[in-house]
Amino acid sequence: MFHFFEQHKEGLAAGEEAIKELDLGIAVIHFHQTALSLGLRGHFEQMMDVIGDVPSDWHYHISWVME
Repeated sequence: MFHFFEQHKEGLAAGEEAIKELDLGIAVIHFHQTALSLGLRGHFEQMMDVIGDVPSDWHYHISWVME
């Protein structure tokens, strides 16, 4: 299982936050394409309780679960 987080400081400008989300999206797509090319089977899923103790400036987005 792999979890995808975004890290940013509080008070980040809206444009900067959008760029960070876009960067995360690109990373998730690269991860997915690599998993497919390696023949790994899995799916993306949003989970409510991912990891209990993460820094406050980490923002969870999605997880990839191996099948």
